[in-house]
Amino acid sequence: MNQNLQSLPLSSEQEENRKANWIANRFFLLAVIFGLILIFLEPPFVGPDENAHFVNICRISRGGLFADVEDGKIGCYISDEELNYLLQYGGYYNGESNPLRFSYQTMRGLSLIQPSDNMVFFATEHATLNPTPYLLAASFVAMMRAILGGVNAYHVMLYSKLINLVFYALVIRWALRKTGAFRKTMFLMALMPMAIFQGASTSYDATLIPAAFLLFAYVTKILTAGSDYRITREDLIAVCFSCGLIFGVKVAYVPLVLILLSIGLKQFGGWKRWGICVGAVAGMGVVFYLIPNVVMSMITSAYVPPQTEMQLAQKAFFAENWTLFPKIIWDTVKTFGKHWCREFIGVLGWLDVHFPEPFTYLFMLILGYNILLDACQIKGISRKTRLLSPAGVVIFFVGTIYTMYMAWNPVLTGLVGGTVAYGGQGRYFIPVALFVLLAFSNGLSYKLPGVIRERLYGCFRTRLIEVTAVVSLCCTVLLIMARYWM
Repeated sequence: MNQNLQSLPLSSEQEENRKANWIANRFFLLAVIFGLILIFLEPPFVGPDENAHFVNICRISRGGLFADVEDGKIGCYISDEELNYLLQYGGYYNGESNPLRFSYQTMRGLSLIQPSDNMVFFATEHATLNPTPYLLAASFVAMMRAILGGVNAYHVMLYSKLINLVFYALVIRWALRKTGAFRKTMFLMALMPMAIFQGASTSYDATLIPAAFLLFAYVTKILTAGSDYRITREDLIAVCFSCGLIFGVKVAYVPLVLILLSIGLKQFGGWKRWGICVGAVAGMGVVFYLIPNVVMSMITSAYVPPQTEMQLAQKAFFAENWTLFPKIIWDTVKTFGKHWCREFIGVLGWLDVHFPEPFTYLFMLILGYNILLDACQIKGISRKTRLLSPAGVVIFFVGTIYTMYMAWNPVLTGLVGGTVAYGGQGRYFIPVALFVLLAFSNGLSYKLPGVIRERLYGCFRTRLIEVTAVVSLCCTVLLIMARYWM
């Protein structure tokens, strides 16, 4: 009898769950294996802005949630050994023309340095960043410090990368199992060279990317389930969890939350549950964004950054020439569009480790092919959703251009004015890409004959994305080895 039960065919829902679990587990395996390799191959501070992330992890791991002020300067207290490590290696391996190489002997030497508990003040504006994205890494470092009786600076970086990688892999695995749209596209995007490079780093991108993917996954799960579906406690917890991280990590991505407005009142089960859900999401904003920023504003109220004068001059210029903003957007895209596309797929190190262009274009082609097939497989997405989802991305993009133009142009160029916004990077678009793609969902594949549909969505496509992911990850490892070890 048991044999007969085992031989019964799976229902369509069971088959879909089986496929979802398979791709989620395959992602987790690849992410952990290649992420671990990258963690131990990368020299200190070769990821974008890792010096800032490292400082905050050191600070928070010792209980300093917010910045300190000393002698009119803002910064934080870290150990003298951590400060020396930061100053010595902060820019040691960066730069396209830098011939320096990492080695096993260097790694071993860094591992054997004795940790210090002698605290010193380090003046840095980076200490003003919201502590939310660093809580996991800092807690893990604090735990390891308590267990081992001390952790040196190099191990702080290693432990932070390890726990960030675990978080990245687990949360995206969760999203892959639950998403109602673009599952295979999400799989490829999460394993892109730039994505896995950030996922195995101390960067808050290791938190931001999975948070955005999880929000997308649960909203599309709800939207594609039909009007009779009722939001569950699990749905609410997942949405609040992802929104809390987005609020706390980088407020520029908050417009992505607009997609929640596309969920129908019927799926909430009434106004009462709608109010509870809205209140819960708003509460995440208060706890993870508003309160930390109010506290930080109080601490830094008397501090005047050195570049404030030029930034004020830039704002005055914009106020007089605000009609230039469409041209600023156009000129910025025209100037950096190609770079952003390459960086979206992968330009590693401090944006100084480039893949060959044929590799990038081939990856884009395969990714585009999967986007097209996934978009044609989605049905049940309303026009409101197809408008609200990309609208959040447009607000994010316009706001990012404006912020870069005001804050970064005076710092990076030393000039006021201009029609190009500097400081953007292709990795900024990884968390928002899926939300743009939702606008193109159409369900056309269901109008195709069964034979054609089976060929398009059969084993070949699954093998294609798997092979593409493995090959790109292997190339990532080889490129890091060639740049930093050979």
